[in-house]
Amino acid sequence: MILKGLIREEDIDEHEEKYKKEQEDKAKKTLPHEKIEKMLKDIGFAQCIPKLKEADIADPEIFFELDEGTILTCLGIETEGKKYRFKEKLNHIKEKHQKDLAKKQHEELSEVVGETFEKLQRQSTVVF
Repeated sequence: MILKGLIREEDIDEHEEKYKKEQEDKAKKTLPHEKIEKMLKDIGFAQCIPKLKEADIADPEIFFELDEGTILTCLGIETEGKKYRFKEKLNHIKEKHQKDLAKKQHEELSEVVGETFEKLQRQSTVVF
């Protein structure tokens, strides 16, 4: 709120808290950063690369936000065998990403726990 050309500190604090929360939510919601073109070539879908660019979904942030049906439609994948291979590769990438995230979070948590344990040990040392 602006009063006589001045912004109240509470408004600034609220805005900063809201911004920090948005940034934390974005950080929590990370997406795989696989090279989509490479993924398509690996499973034999090189012919889908122009369609990928045409549909403007080549960016991993956009690509991995879409559901499988939309992606299959945009890429023009129609046969069941190709759909199956594509879904398997996509699920593999997402699982790998989830494992990497879990590993990273575990390492961060282990680091924090280790630091806390060291602090507690230093505080509780008794000199006789």
